[in-house]
Amino acid sequence: MALGPPYRVIVDTNFINFSIQNKLDLEKGMMDCLYAKC
Repeated sequence: MALGPPYRVIVDTNFINFSIQNKLDLEKGMMDCLYAKC
């Protein structure tokens, strides 16, 4: 990416917050995906 450090920090922070908020949903979705493929 050609973005400057501030933009990268903002993106990383938003991504981390998003991941934390959706951690359970993400894990449940991944497990559902695995079980669906089995």
